[in-house]
Amino acid sequence: MKKLVKRFIFYFLIALLFIVAYFVYVYNDLTAISKGYPIPEYGVTKTAALVIDIQEGYTGMHAQEDTHSKQAKALIENTNRVISAAYEAGIQVLYIQQQTENWLINWLDGGSMAEGSPAVEIDQRVKIVSLHQFKKRKSDAFSSHDMDVFLNEMQINRLIITGLDMAGCAYNTSQAALNRGYEVFVIEEAVISSSDELKQEKLVELSQAGAIVLSVEDLPDLISMQTIPD
Repeated sequence: MKKLVKRFIFYFLIALLFIVAYFVYVYNDLTAISKGYPIPEYGVTKTAALVIDIQEGYTGMHAQEDTHSKQAKALIENTNRVISAAYEAGIQVLYIQQQTENWLINWLDGGSMAEGSPAVEIDQRVKIVSLHQFKKRKSDAFSSHDMDVFLNEMQINRLIITGLDMAGCAYNTSQAALNRGYEVFVIEEAVISSSDELKQEKLVELSQAGAIVLSVEDLPDLISMQTIPD
């Protein structure tokens, strides 16, 4: 009997160790910031605005925590200002949606952000001005091959960042864009994190890495800097 108990404990510990190691691997994979390839010199300035992860499961009716949902009203109002200004200026607006595909993550959070879940949908308060909607499975939006291809095909070299989380997906996407040579502009009032202190800390880090942090009031000046080829 003692041997049986010891054997059970041994195999249980091995299984637990495997699960922990797999979780660490999955976490590191999902939060990794990609390097990519440097974008070409296009000779013109073309801008796209990214609306990152403002989804029902984070800011809307299906949010399981109030970390982001309690900040949603101001976030969406300011993001909609960016979207409207971009649309009126002929700037591409891209909507990025997190969709969890890993079985372990889906099991741990009850599949709240799994494919087909209503939580994956864009928050209904967000203004939709294009059909450019891209789903990602990692925190870095460049994990969406379709988005990456679209930006290259449209010869985009400047990105306006809005959304969440400034300590997660919005931050990692900004860093990944900088790695590729994009000009990155983060709209301070149109990004959030779990706390304002953490948000400000990450904005400083992005600024030191080469991004430019602007107020929503600076949008007209930023948009006027866009050039379109004849």
